Amino acid sequence: MKKYLIWIIIIAIIGGGSAAYYFYNTSNSIAEELPMYDEYTVKQEDLKIDYVTDGSLEIPIFSLKFKTSGTIETISASVGDYITEEDILATLNKDDLETSIRDTEITLENEQLKSEKNQDSYYDSLANYNYTVEKLETTYDNLKNDYDIMLALKDVYPASEIDSKAKAVETALNEYNNYKATGAPEYSETKAIDQLAIEKAQSNYDSLLGTLENTELKSFIEGEIIKIDGIIGQSVSQESTVMKLQSNNDLYITTKVQELDLVNIFEDQLVYAEFDAIDGMTLSGKVATIVKEPIIDNNGIVSYEVIIELDEYNDRLMNGMSTTLAFILLEKNDVILIPNKAVQKLDSNQYVFVKDAEGVITKRKITCGVTDGIDCEVIEGLNAGEIIVIER
Repeated sequence: MKKYLIWIIIIAIIGGGSAAYYFYNTSNSIAEELPMYDEYTVKQEDLKIDYVTDGSLEIPIFSLKFKTSGTIETISASVGDYITEEDILATLNKDDLETSIRDTEITLENEQLKSEKNQDSYYDSLANYNYTVEKLETTYDNLKNDYDIMLALKDVYPASEIDSKAKAVETALNEYNNYKATGAPEYSETKAIDQLAIEKAQSNYDSLLGTLENTELKSFIEGEIIKIDGIIGQSVSQESTVMKLQSNNDLYITTKVQELDLVNIFEDQLVYAEFDAIDGMTLSGKVATIVKEPIIDNNGIVSYEVIIELDEYNDRLMNGMSTTLAFILLEKNDVILIPNKAVQKLDSNQYVFVKDAEGVITKRKITCGVTDGIDCEVIEGLNAGEIIVIER
């Protein structure tokens, strides 16, 4: 019995020693695998897979000009002002123009009065003509009736009296026919001439009123004044630029994408823009247009222009600024991320080396998702805040 107990103790000691030796050597084997390593804290962050290229910011700039010539009298806008379509930015002197408007208005009134007088004169002449025709016709009718009676009673009237009456009837008829043959007074030609004169005077008047309105400089869009070229007292024409305005509502960025890279670009695609001259500022936008006309350089490389509309304006932006564009192909938020170089593969399995709070390093199987080429998403096997080690 004592012999049996002794053998049990010996076997237990040997077994314990073997186990200790195994765990010791296992720890040593991982340590030996990673003689030099860096520690990395597992993070929970956003992952973006993108296509990156450069571009140039375009802020549309418009020249503001008067629609008529004249001398600048006032300038009410300043550089940096944000203006709307209703704001009056500058005016031209209109003293001479207002005098011309008054003269043209008088001419128009005179032509209208002249036309009214000609019309009244026509109606008077027509009434007189109709009255005379009626009077001559009545005289002829009366004489003809008297003559007809005399012929019916020629035994009563002397022949000389009948002959005299016949001559009077003939004379009255000739007077009637001759006067009627002169015709009623014409008015259509006079009316047409008067109407043309009125229309011409009205056109001149309206034109001058339009010119008067054009002595006020207004913008046709909203935007920011970036330059003032005109000065008070300066004579300007319709071709003279008085001010320059940029439209802050129509910002866009242009870039050229080579034909083989177009697979990474599509309309309405989310784009993030960083600006070389502005540290720390990133603005979002979307692909508005992919211009189908190719751009072929001297080496035969084919590219296409891509236009990106920005979602917002920032007053630090300036036309022509260089940008770095990230065209988002995939974006995932709040995912577990580790460096690609931390992932080891064995028999189609993925694993990493994890260091616990006691400093013990162990292998752990994980499942990776998508990668941006630098970091990869961990779907299963790690939590944010854990420490992994990466061999140098």
